[in-house]
Amino acid sequence: MNAEVRVVGLAARESGEFVGRVGLDEVDEDMPFTGVDTGWRLPRPSATDVPGQ
Repeated sequence: MNAEVRVVGLAARESGEFVGRVGLDEVDEDMPFTGVDTGWRLPRPSATDVPGQ
């Protein structure tokens, strides 16, 4: 992976409101395996966000 930006902001399609971040990160060279880590940080839904609540 040659990209410098590995984590990006995530926005709701309807409102454009910032809702979290997502990204990829190449496993460090000193690890005994190769691969890509995935990561995300999103808010937990509140009771008012759950349909039927």
